[in-house]
Amino acid sequence: MIVRKVLVVGAGLAGLSAAIALARRGAEVTIVTLDDRAEGTSITITNRAVDAIEALGVLDACIAAGLTPADGKSLFSAMWDGAGNPLPLSAPPVPATRLPAYIAIYRPDLGRILTDAAVAAGVTMRTGLSFTGLADGGGHVDVTFGDGTNATFDLVVGADGAHSAVRRVIHPGIEPTYTGWMSFRIVLEDGPEGPPGFYTLPAGTGMLATVRLPGNRLYLAAGKRMDHRRIDHSEAVELLDSVLAQYTAPLIRGIRDQLRNEPPVVARPFEYVLVPQPWHRGRVTIIGDAAHATTPNLASGGSIALEDGVVLAEELDRAESVAAGLDAFMVRRYNRCAMVVETSLAMMRSADSGSGSTDNTTLRSKALAELVKPY
Repeated sequence: MIVRKVLVVGAGLAGLSAAIALARRGAEVTIVTLDDRAEGTSITITNRAVDAIEALGVLDACIAAGLTPADGKSLFSAMWDGAGNPLPLSAPPVPATRLPAYIAIYRPDLGRILTDAAVAAGVTMRTGLSFTGLADGGGHVDVTFGDGTNATFDLVVGADGAHSAVRRVIHPGIEPTYTGWMSFRIVLEDGPEGPPGFYTLPAGTGMLATVRLPGNRLYLAAGKRMDHRRIDHSEAVELLDSVLAQYTAPLIRGIRDQLRNEPPVVARPFEYVLVPQPWHRGRVTIIGDAAHATTPNLASGGSIALEDGVVLAEELDRAESVAAGLDAFMVRRYNRCAMVVETSLAMMRSADSGSGSTDNTTLRSKALAELVKPY
């Protein structure tokens, strides 16, 4: 391993993945994060990200905490119209491996599993802290932290999300773009009966994603076109209700009934960013949402973030210099991640224009054919 001391900024999926993978290869890794609490919703680990989870040594823990398809089908195999009638579709591709096609898991559970694995690998976790200065000295990076302390690292990895502070240092002026859509996500502790999957409105003008989680939890994600503004919880419930009202499927009606109990609704803007390559400057690089935040149309944003961390460690482990390792990382990651961002955005714009669900099916199938290939 050509890097001995590594600083990872951010304890999300990309940051934890990179920290675990680097530490397991002998690096001394420190994570700094302002907040290590994962949002209380759901994530589905799809396609070859399941391979990444295995490479991080947490596959069994994720399977035990999540749900996997009994039939080996793709996450996109269950598609319904707004009334709950099945939609005809060709079988979406799945990775040709012995591993599950996907793992649906409660996001805080995944965060706990990855954090425990990081600590077990020897990663130092520093919560409530970030950096105030990065100075690349050529052979090292001098870092000043918010508590006034300083330290020197061989590599700094910015995995601090779509509004990354590290990205502002090495790629100033690049910020996320709002798509015009707001997301609404809930997890019901005792979800109603009905088949989970994707529910779509005519001409692809709307879609809901529903996923079963262990313990009869039910996750739902929806979107609404609206201006970008702050939304309090009571308005978030009202807005989500207005979206669900367009669907007559029994499962969606049951979810709408439970909204009267005002479960926690997480409202966030759908934003995207794709940083031109290279993502690194000297010994500072960005990965995950800091480099390629995406809309959720392919359900792959978290998955490619997990892949990033594993690939970064693999390339640094085999490279003769940090520059060569980061360049090799870009060769493996840029096109794959750009395809996810660009396809997801095209699918959202297709729904925006009412051009039809057929366009989205074509876009999704082409993207999935690439994502099932090894990273």
